[in-house]
Amino acid sequence: MSVDYRRQSVRSAVGLLGGAAVVFLVGFLRVPPSLPLVAALAGVAVVLVGGSVLLEGRTLAGAWVVPTVAGAVIYVERGATPGDLRTVGGYLAAFAVLSAFLWPLWARSAELGESVGERLREK
Repeated sequence: MSVDYRRQSVRSAVGLLGGAAVVFLVGFLRVPPSLPLVAALAGVAVVLVGGSVLLEGRTLAGAWVVPTVAGAVIYVERGATPGDLRTVGGYLAAFAVLSAFLWPLWARSAELGESVGERLREK
């Protein structure tokens, strides 16, 4: 199986950073976290998933990750204040930046796991 783990690692870090920006923006604009907001983000994600089928292999093919991450965080933090959402968005952004710097480690770990799996299947 030929999977480009380095590209996927960077794409996931960018998706997480985008989701963090949406969560921070929701807190900054003082939009209350609610189920209708989560449903709207899920709708955007569904539309982007449909579009990603058409954009397979292109940069925007993983854009559906951004509203999915934001919707999941807002769903979990439904009772949060806008300040809490800004804080969570900041922590997510910090983790995304850390992940962006550590992507070679994530990619190499996935490649090693795949090679071990292939060796086990050969035996």
